[in-house]
Amino acid sequence: MSQVAGDDNHGSDPLREVVNKTPGRTYVFLETAINGKGIGRIVIEVFEAKQNSIFASLCQGTAKYKGKPISYKGSIFHRSVKNLLVQGGDVVDGVGTGGLFGASSNYNDYHDSFLCTFDLDTMWVVAASENPNTDSSQFFITCSSVYKLQTKYPVLGRVVTGRSVVRRIEDNAVDPNDAPLDKIEIINCGLIKKEDPIYVRCPDETGDYFEAYVRDEPLVSAEDPGSAIKAATALKDIGTQLLRQGKLELALIKYKKGRDYLEDYRPENLPDGLSVSDYGALLDLKASLYLNVSLVALKLQHYGDAIVNSTDALCLEGRDATVIAKAHYRRGHAYYLWGDKDQARRDILRALDYAPKDPSILSLLKQINEQPTHFRVRMVEET
Repeated sequence: MSQVAGDDNHGSDPLREVVNKTPGRTYVFLETAINGKGIGRIVIEVFEAKQNSIFASLCQGTAKYKGKPISYKGSIFHRSVKNLLVQGGDVVDGVGTGGLFGASSNYNDYHDSFLCTFDLDTMWVVAASENPNTDSSQFFITCSSVYKLQTKYPVLGRVVTGRSVVRRIEDNAVDPNDAPLDKIEIINCGLIKKEDPIYVRCPDETGDYFEAYVRDEPLVSAEDPGSAIKAATALKDIGTQLLRQGKLELALIKYKKGRDYLEDYRPENLPDGLSVSDYGALLDLKASLYLNVSLVALKLQHYGDAIVNSTDALCLEGRDATVIAKAHYRRGHAYYLWGDKDQARRDILRALDYAPKDPSILSLLKQINEQPTHFRVRMVEET
């Protein structure tokens, strides 16, 4: 995790930030969809030595196959390996068994293209061909440090924006052969003109412009706990706004994203650890996000989710009485609606220990005590 160059986090607008283009390099995009629903654009910086490669020509639509123009448009990502790579580019067969191939003396002339360090912070775009004299339409994008592939494959370029899109592809469920179960298609591709700006961020319909994973988010620094708290707070605020609008599914997604930002934040490299105030703020925000996830999950009848997140809130250090009462109440409510009356009563009684006069807790205890011994969730859901 690293800070955005030139961003001091004091008044700068992340939405106006643009990529500083490298002179002499080509920039292309791959517009991607899952089952026909667009998930965003991957923008790739193509290195100078690879501007005449099959990859670059297919991105730009200048390649030909059997005398006809061909591009990556309509092709799919046919392979996804978690924490390793996503692969596409078979413009002929579509399943990874074919593609376009051609001789390329260019690769030997630019031996340094094999020597890129496949580090964690960069998503490299790599030709799926081990032969230095062979050019291929198939390519993969690295999703993590892949030392075994280092020096074996020619590097075409790097992802400059759209890391969240790559993560969406990476996270897709796959079959035993690593083929995505959903159709992940490149629905458009092309060249980005020199005069066109490339914005680092593209907010979704909720205003969320943060990367899907905290490790990809340049505004969050491992050396600055406040940056993680600031990002997670912004995501929580978006979730709360969506909750007030009745957009429960979206609210749940944003609350979970904020929660995951804090769960995945690892400030072990801080020389003196977290300060008392930062640690307290981190725990308070975690508790709030766990409880908010539990609340919305209850409304959506995702009872398992509600139970897990309430339990996580109870496992935090330094919880105050309000957090403990809410967590037991929401977990008890989830157990009640799930059909486990005994566990529900235990949680509600624990909640009363910390908030003995709370009307919602007292009301739920009354419902539990009046409920027939044998009841099912189905009966609750039908009412």
